[in-house]
Amino acid sequence: LQQHKISAIGITNTSGTLIAALSAAELKGAVTTDNLEDGGDIIGSFLLPIMSYLNYSGRHLYERIRCLKSDSSMGHAVLKMASLGLHRAWVVDDDGKPVGIVSLTDVMRATVSQNEIVKV
Repeated sequence: LQQHKISAIGITNTSGTLIAALSAAELKGAVTTDNLEDGGDIIGSFLLPIMSYLNYSGRHLYERIRCLKSDSSMGHAVLKMASLGLHRAWVVDDDGKPVGIVSLTDVMRATVSQNEIVKV
């Protein structure tokens, strides 16, 4: 993730429908003193298939995935992210297949760009 400057990845099932997401921040939090004290096998857990890892971690990260339809407005995306405390919202087509992502960084860039255009 870090090498390609990607902060999160979408996880799909075999038909390509978005079913989970995993961010770099969530991976960083996977190694905790609680896991180590409980005798958790941190290295071994990273060798599991992704969904098994999410279940193993006990964090149920996949339950927090939020999606927007591709025809949603940017205003709707901002409201949804703000009301749910999200850093990103996945954009999916009518079949639930990922077609994009909107992040807080995208929102800030668009806001700055608009302000620069207005000032000119």
